[in-house]
Amino acid sequence: MSVAANVVERRIPDHTSTEGLTPRLAADVDFYACRRSPSAESGRCDRGVQARALVIAGEPAAARRVLEALDVDSLRLHGRAAAAWAAARVGPDATIRALAESFGSGPDMIDDDGVPLGPRERYSGALLAAAGDVVGGAGALRRAVTVGDARAPLWGALARVEFARVLTTAAAVGHDDVAFDPDEARRTSVAARTFFAAGGYRGLLARFDVELGSPARPGEASTGLLVDGDTWLGGFGVQPAGPIPDGKGLRAIRHLLMHRHRVVASVELARVVDDGDVAEIAEMFADLDLLSLVDARAARLASTEVVRLRSALLDDTARSRIGKLIRRTVARVGVDQPLLASHLGAAIGTGHVCRYSPLTPVDWELGATD
Repeated sequence: MSVAANVVERRIPDHTSTEGLTPRLAADVDFYACRRSPSAESGRCDRGVQARALVIAGEPAAARRVLEALDVDSLRLHGRAAAAWAAARVGPDATIRALAESFGSGPDMIDDDGVPLGPRERYSGALLAAAGDVVGGAGALRRAVTVGDARAPLWGALARVEFARVLTTAAAVGHDDVAFDPDEARRTSVAARTFFAAGGYRGLLARFDVELGSPARPGEASTGLLVDGDTWLGGFGVQPAGPIPDGKGLRAIRHLLMHRHRVVASVELARVVDDGDVAEIAEMFADLDLLSLVDARAARLASTEVVRLRSALLDDTARSRIGKLIRRTVARVGVDQPLLASHLGAAIGTGHVCRYSPLTPVDWELGATD
């Protein structure tokens, strides 16, 4: 065990040869170096390790397929830990929940036959958050940081990466029940990044920048996904994307997100959900301050054109219909994607004009037409 612990915990994996190491230990050294793993890809390790290697290799769809077919109960601890890291990033939900249950109790630090795996709650916390429980996940990961720091700096830094991901998502959700301090996310991010940079962990540093942002703005933006393809996909922050039920409300929400830098008239959203001429409405209100136009004081303006535009804007049927449609859609999305639903519910305001106003920045992926 001392050799394994020394390789993983004390040496710099980027410069560590895997020659002569066991397949499991070699796969872990490759993972911490964020490089392709011959050991994992050759099939000498179990399917959980292979899924993790596919994520590192930039093949999330392939990793998800492996995880969908995974029999969690048949995996040894090393494979479950690898699968937990991968599932917390690509899903699917059923595998996330099964893995979370398997890490529900046990020693604070875990290892598998001499291969150290770090704090148990580093895995359970990330999985809880990936299932939508950012409060429970953050609490577990806060404890994992303390446990990891006591064992070796590497484990504390890795736990901080997961903790920062959860804090960043929680800050962006914007719901009263999951209020977090974005400054704590930045502090946690900086601490992890500083350790990787100072220790020469180039692979982990590169992975960190992919997941948590550049040095100039670590932990400042969460990621949202709402894509209309053959099947709607939705996800938010640390909760991986998954299929969500089709509906007209999703089209309205997606249009609002696509035009998130302006207010959008409900009559425009009504055209969107009915497949009408959206360009005509957008052109009608182009370059106008819609918020001022809604204001009753605008009615006192003598311009006939203003009166006409205000009348078109103050369509109570469209206002009521779009407001109800968005609220029902958010509630339906929340069944499978609670973080996405919480964020949308808190950030979208409806009325005669609608707008998306998040508390913290969100990088949205909305498909090819965005």
